[in-house]
Amino acid sequence: MPGAAIAGFAFLGAGLSVVIPIVFRSAAATPGGAAGPSLAASTLGYLGFLAGPPLVGGLAELTSLPVALSLVVLCAASTAALAGATRGVGSRVRAPTASVAEPMRA
Repeated sequence: MPGAAIAGFAFLGAGLSVVIPIVFRSAAATPGGAAGPSLAASTLGYLGFLAGPPLVGGLAELTSLPVALSLVVLCAASTAALAGATRGVGSRVRAPTASVAEPMRA
């Protein structure tokens, strides 16, 4: 039975491995914004992915699991409530001008 679970997780990982390149490509191709800030915003999710579980586990050790998981719900609700405030942020980022991108001529 553990072999089936390991195989299942391996197939799940292989299937999800194509998601990150698609997310990066979509972030870089966001209309109205520069690729750099769009990629930075998409990779910021890694911080939550890596730091979230240890923080929830640590909070659960200090309090209880329902309290720790309610923090996750609170963070998700605040993200949904503040999502409208970010509308148009990418369009305010200026792309480099041609004079900056061109090499100097002698």
